[in-house]
Amino acid sequence: TATTEIYTLSLHDALPICSLLTFFVQAKENAVASKTSFRLTQTFNYLQTASAQYRQLVFVLLLFALFNSSDLFLLMKIKSSGHSDEYVIGCYILYNFVFAFTSLPLGHLGDTFGLKKTYMLGLCMFMIVYAGFGINTTLSGYLLLFSVYGIYAAATDGISKALISNLVDKSETASALGTYSGLSSVLVLLASLLAGLIWKYVSPSAVFIVSAVGAAITLALLSQLQLREKK
Repeated sequence: TATTEIYTLSLHDALPICSLLTFFVQAKENAVASKTSFRLTQTFNYLQTASAQYRQLVFVLLLFALFNSSDLFLLMKIKSSGHSDEYVIGCYILYNFVFAFTSLPLGHLGDTFGLKKTYMLGLCMFMIVYAGFGINTTLSGYLLLFSVYGIYAAATDGISKALISNLVDKSETASALGTYSGLSSVLVLLASLLAGLIWKYVSPSAVFIVSAVGAAITLALLSQLQLREKK
């Protein structure tokens, strides 16, 4: 059924997490599990000792993750508009091509224009894409939106890690990035589950409008942060 498909796709991002949890349960009685548990405790305790700037930035980035559901919902929206599987695949290939083609230029832009400004530009692209997905049904529109989505990904993926790295000592970089990545993965999973509920009980378009609003809130909060962009 359509409902089953939605939740199957929503849970797609949960598989790596579930696999990791299964590993911990099975290895609970041996020394490996004990060592891993210690490392996890260290990772999440890092938030308590990290700088105020790091905690503020991670809070804002995690808020965005809560509104950033799986890309599969974008593909489902194309399919629900009556377009063929070939067009769905083609749109996603276009996204990856634009992402790869613009990553280097946008990385250079971050170095010259500023990391925070570049990330905020990416958030603007995200807002445009998700608002567009909320109202668009044409193939040409989806092609344009996925092109812009590639620019968003290029403007935020590496830039967010660079922002975090600049706020911590070199010896803490792995802990800082690991803490953010772990919490972000959990929230993206939650975002996908919530998106599935909104898709079912409200409408597909509402999923994207909510995400666009969430990105706008993130943009407003990020603009207020004073961040160190170079070590």
